This record gives sequence, structure tokens and C-alpha cells, in this order.
Amino acid sequence: MSSPAPGASDANDAASDTTPPLALPAAPANPGQEPMRSLKVGESLDFAELGPIIINSDGTTRRIANWDDMSEKEQAKTWERIAKRNKARLEELRSRGEELDINK
Repeated sequence: MSSPAPGASDANDAASDTTPPLALPAAPANPGQEPMRSLKVGESLDFAELGPIIINSDGTTRRIANWDDMSEKEQAKTWERIAKRNKARLEELRSRGEELDINK
């Protein structure tokens, strides 16, 4: 009789294993955070606390990962710089769109 290949398990081994599968831990119930917001139909939501949206030169967008770690002064200066840069990038993207006849 031949022995199984190294690393191969017998089907009976899996069936006889009574160890329960590992489960993920329960999610914490919002520790140290504000209560979850609710939004009613017709209301708007302000995302200013998430920081500015950055327009990349290819037209994609992103946010600043360390926005929460910045001081208010840093946030204000960063917001100002990004607004100026976004304006220039949007103008450039729009002009490229006209050259390619996309915006017409």
C-alpha cells in the first residue's frame, strides 16, 4: 500500500476535525466617536471636515490622508493652495477637452 504524498490530507481527516472555524471579532460600537449621523430626504451633508478634494493632472480625484493630523493653520493654508491648484488644473483639463472636442 502506498503512502499519501507529503502535504496531502486524507478526506477523513477534514471530516473528523471538530474545531469550529475562526470568526472575525465583533465590530466595536462606535467607541469614542460621535453618534452616527442621519440624513433626511432633501437635506445636504457637508464633507468639509474630510478636507479638500484634490484634482490630479489626469482629472482623477483624491483626498489628503493626514488631514486630521494637521493643525487648523496647516489645514487653512493647504486648503488655499489646493483650491488655487485645482482651479488651474480644471482650466487645463477643460482646454484639453476642447482640443479633443469632448466638451462640445
